[in-house]
Amino acid sequence: VEFYFSDENLPTDRYLLEFCRGGENLPVSITRICSFKKMRHYKPRSLVVAALRRSAFLDVSEDGKTIKRKIPL
Repeated sequence: VEFYFSDENLPTDRYLLEFCRGGENLPVSITRICSFKKMRHYKPRSLVVAALRRSAFLDVSEDGKTIKRKIPL
């Protein structure tokens, strides 16, 4: 997931960039991220959220429903 939001990937990922609006750094639904082909086999969602909370690069909302970069693009 960190790769999806990375400086290398995000500027070229039109689909994800549309949801976070680039420099606006809007939160993206974790449900949406979990729907990505490479993420579908990671279950349950609660474990995905727990892993994402350990990221030094990403912020997970208090309710565990959205994610965004700690430092905007």
